[in-house]
Amino acid sequence: MFRGRHMLEKLKGARALVIGGSSGIGEATAAMEAAAGARVTIASRSQTRLEAALVRLPVGVEACALDVTDAAAVEAFFNRQPAWDVVVLSAAAVRSGSARTYP
Repeated sequence: MFRGRHMLEKLKGARALVIGGSSGIGEATAAMEAAAGARVTIASRSQTRLEAALVRLPVGVEACALDVTDAAAVEAFFNRQPAWDVVVLSAAAVRSGSARTYP
């Protein structure tokens, strides 16, 4: 039995944060959460990509620049925010190099 509708109903009025929400799966997740009635904020490193995503997403979605590879920035972000009901991590940080030298 598909329980997706029940899950979506629980999003109504929830505060939802989608990290990596400026494109791809993150953006699609933000759109779905907003359509279900959540108050959505998307976060990404690129202000330019955030602004472009806001044009495509439903009115009311908010955006903030956040680099998840910067631990101090992430900690500061969460310390100044009220609690989130939903947090989705859809960001990717890609590094390349030898497996021997990869941190």
